[in-house]
Amino acid sequence: NYENAKVGGYWICPPEGARWIANFAPVPRTTYFIPWPTGQYLNARVIAMRRDGLCGNWTDLVWKCTIDAQVNRSATGISNGARNLLLDNQGRLWAFYGKGGNIYATYTTNNGDNWTTPVNIGEGDMQAGAINADGNPVVILIKNVPVSSMPSWYKGQLYVTHLTSDGWSEPQLTREKYPVLSWYNPAVVVDKYNKVHLVYEESNPRIAHQWSLNYGEFPLNNPQQSNWQELDWWGYEIPPHPPASASIGLDSKNCSHVIWGTPFSDTIRYAFLDTVGLWCKTRFVAHGYSPCLEMNGDIASVVYTYENGIWYMSGGRNGFSTPKRIYQSTGYTRHPVIKGNYVVWEEQIGDMTDLWYSYLQYVPYDFTWTPARRLFGYSYLDDRLPQIEWQRPYLCAIWTQGLDPHYTVPFERKEFSTPPPYQAIDLGQEAPSPITVERDGYIEYGPEAYKTVDFDSNKLIYHITGLEGSDKWTVKFILYHEGADKWKERIRIDDGWTRNEWVYPYQVTQIEGIIPEAFLMDGEITVTVEVTQGELAVLSAIVLEREPKGQGGGPQSLTVAEIPSVITLNCFPNPSRNRTLITYTLPSPCEVKLSVYNSLGQLIQTIEHSKQSAGFYTINWNNDDSNNRGVASGIYFIRLETPEKSIVKKLIVLE
Repeated sequence: NYENAKVGGYWICPPEGARWIANFAPVPRTTYFIPWPTGQYLNARVIAMRRDGLCGNWTDLVWKCTIDAQVNRSATGISNGARNLLLDNQGRLWAFYGKGGNIYATYTTNNGDNWTTPVNIGEGDMQAGAINADGNPVVILIKNVPVSSMPSWYKGQLYVTHLTSDGWSEPQLTREKYPVLSWYNPAVVVDKYNKVHLVYEESNPRIAHQWSLNYGEFPLNNPQQSNWQELDWWGYEIPPHPPASASIGLDSKNCSHVIWGTPFSDTIRYAFLDTVGLWCKTRFVAHGYSPCLEMNGDIASVVYTYENGIWYMSGGRNGFSTPKRIYQSTGYTRHPVIKGNYVVWEEQIGDMTDLWYSYLQYVPYDFTWTPARRLFGYSYLDDRLPQIEWQRPYLCAIWTQGLDPHYTVPFERKEFSTPPPYQAIDLGQEAPSPITVERDGYIEYGPEAYKTVDFDSNKLIYHITGLEGSDKWTVKFILYHEGADKWKERIRIDDGWTRNEWVYPYQVTQIEGIIPEAFLMDGEITVTVEVTQGELAVLSAIVLEREPKGQGGGPQSLTVAEIPSVITLNCFPNPSRNRTLITYTLPSPCEVKLSVYNSLGQLIQTIEHSKQSAGFYTINWNNDDSNNRGVASGIYFIRLETPEKSIVKKLIVLE
């Protein structure tokens, strides 16, 4: 309490001498400023002095020069699903924050050393960002307009703006509702067709005071063409309830997944859209608060708080894994966020709040979370509401820092030479992993990741999505069993390469290699594990690591990847709209004819007819005939003919 202590102010002593640079005291002081590069540390010693000249003890502080100052108390977003730090397709790192009733945007192109002058992109009380199909940022703005005739009631307004070649677009209204108590905590994603999907919370005075969680979607170029649904609701008494902190993500089929906390209870709920646009039944998934979700392909990674700890689980449509505790606090934990298997959260001990982080690591042959560390040194200010992004090789973060009424938005980056795995798929859980296509069940030999095993009497099948072909992908397969004798397992990827391995009882087998580029053209792979000698097909885990091309060394391409052993043919996606990716393999040079036929056996188009070398081939068919006219919806057959054999695949085409 500054007034009761009669504190005269804080003095900071740089090497060249004492200067007054900040004033939190009731006594007016002259303010001086020291130029300091954005993102650089300021190490300082601070002492408190009373008016009668009595001084306290010197305290060492570490401060960072900020992106902006005099911002809102919740500048970086109350919702941990808001995503207000984003990397676009040009390598620009964007930050969005609230200041004085407006939302501002700024970006850096040199890892946070310098930021552009902040731009006011529209009026708003809260914001949430996403990256659209063109690789540019989109921001949702929520504005609560006071109603003069009804004190404490508002007109809720939701706007959208996005970056264009001419700058930020004029915010467009997509929803308005009256009366409401407040709209808040938005979270948003944009799919590959530039359709916006978002959730936000609402307090309104219908019948009794009610909280509701709302989902909406609309085309980015036509925000007025929106559809809205109520996902959840709860009655409450004044004062209002704690926030649900809803978080949203998209899977490989552009279906929305939403997770949120239930007001007045410690339950976390989850729902997702199916492929025909219907919501699955909302279900309980864990006890806890403030969940945050990240989608990697079809796998949802979730972090949340519970009993002053930070917890992690993964899963999706089929359910979630058993939660694992990342960190246990002696104080209070809040607002966890996850990106690329990095997790950052708030911890409050006493009156001050600090930021901590941990990340997932693969330590043969198990998955562990690193011991928690402070994101930066002691600031002796409130550090809260973090937002994070992964920009190789840095974990980047912004947050809201200060003491009422003075708040800033600092930036921090941590460099990692070895990042966490992109996907660490721990199999052998009661709920099958979202990538699971076929299994008979699971076995728990022990608590370690390699001792929880999927099994099948014949063949395990997994379908993995979200793999960008522009990067280099390393895969590790972990196999283990405790049977009476050795088992021989055959592992395949897309029927294009085969690896046979003996798996001995009580011994871990790891198969590692680089996925051939030809398999990644559609961003998906299918993995099969087949038992050829022994009792069961088994698999404990799949680890996927991502690295931009041209960086590092590592394992060579997977065995037999350069020269296929058999002729294969596949087409993706199936069913298909607009374009179909056709892949095939040739074990030896030969003449090849690739054709498309309709269900009547009529030739639609000959796509390829030439002599080709052994290898992997990928062709894009635009779902058209020989006259470049789009084909009608229906069943078609892709036929690969060689002197050795012919293969036919059925393809469903949708308009």
